[in-house]
Formats: sequence, structure tokens, C-alpha cells
Amino acid sequence: MRQFFSFVAAGLHVFVAVVVVLAQPVAVRAEHSALEASNAAAFRAFEKGYNEQDERWFEDYPNEDYVWEGYGVWAPQGRHLAYQEMLGMIDDEARHFPDRRMTIKRLLADGDRLAVDYEWTGTAAVGVPGVDVGTVMRWRNLLFLTFRDGKMSLATE
Repeated sequence: MRQFFSFVAAGLHVFVAVVVVLAQPVAVRAEHSALEASNAAAFRAFEKGYNEQDERWFEDYPNEDYVWEGYGVWAPQGRHLAYQEMLGMIDDEARHFPDRRMTIKRLLADGDRLAVDYEWTGTAAVGVPGVDVGTVMRWRNLLFLTFRDGKMSLATE
């Protein structure tokens, strides 16, 4: 019975938190909605450029002080790349997986932050350690972005 009341109390705290968030002034919510829609549209354009393999598509989207932080299986100790280093990584990726694609599954916006759940696919065209040429790679990934002035300033995945 004690567990039941703990569960109910926890649920009540969540309910109160949701009510407090929803009770924000309408003007503030409308301002965030426009910012969120703008940032989401910028990322959808980013996805389009990525998938169309446009030459230097990446250059239109980040701020000059952009940083990418990687913590996936490819960088278990963490990896931080500044803008110019990111351009080099993109070139390597395009050479190894020339048909690479990203497909947005879910996109959640909160002010200047964006969370993107996407699927990545690509066929290995040249030798990649542990991957045979012709192997199709596919995985789901989460990307968290911070925008400033309509451009990406921090990407963490």
C-alpha cells in the first residue's frame, strides 16, 4: 500500500509540473513557437542538403564557433570537432559512404534547442575498419542541437 501512495504522489508531482509549464504566459509560448518552428525548418533543410549530397551543403548551417560533440560507438571517450574539423569528417564520410542518407523520425523543439531522432544508412564504398565494401550500414541516432541566431552552435550525439 505504501508503494501505491508513493506512485500516486510521484504522479501528482508530474501533473503539477505539467500544469506549471502549460500555465506560462501565452506571449512567451508564441515567441518560443516561432523560434522552434524556425529552428526545425532549418534542420529539415539541413537534412535535405545532406541527402541530396550538395557540394559543401554543411557550410550554410553552423555558426562560426560551431562545435560537434560525439559520444557514440565511434567515439567512446568523446570527440569534439570545431567547424573546420567537421568539414574534414564530412568529406571522409562522403568518400566512405557516398550514398549516405538521414531520415528524421522525430524532431522535438524547445526554444533554441532541438532534439532529433534520425535513422542513418549508407553503403560502404571503400575499406572502413571492420566493414566490408558493399556492406549496408544502418542505425538510429539521437542528435541534440543548440541554435543561436538561426544557426547551429552546438551539436551533441
